[in-house]
Amino acid sequence: MKIINDAALDKFRGPGRCEFCRFHFSSRDPHHVESKGIGGGKHLDIASNLVSLCRTCHSTKADTPEGKDRCIAIIANREKGSPSDIERVHRFILGLDKHASVDRIEEGLMGLPGPAQRIARRELREAGIHG
Repeated sequence: MKIINDAALDKFRGPGRCEFCRFHFSSRDPHHVESKGIGGGKHLDIASNLVSLCRTCHSTKADTPEGKDRCIAIIANREKGSPSDIERVHRFILGLDKHASVDRIEEGLMGLPGPAQRIARRELREAGIHG
């Protein structure tokens, strides 16, 4: 399932601290941990898939294997979960069919462990997909 949400992206832009190098910048880029992929098939504009990075960190560090692990750790800390919780949320939401019923979504959510379930519920609610 794709989630395209400009409001979510806006929260990760503008002035503030780069979540990677921790320096303050007048503008930052939202970085997708799970990249959009060719054709945008994995487009997830949700807080648990985004970090705010300065241009330098975004272009040189974030897409390395170590950079991805560090971004997931940053998100896990911010979301009060573990890196595996964040990865479960990504797999769950990306695996949802865009025509999934409320019952199907709820069944899938119930299969997630506590923190991952809490994060996924919030992400789906903020995206207007599941109340």
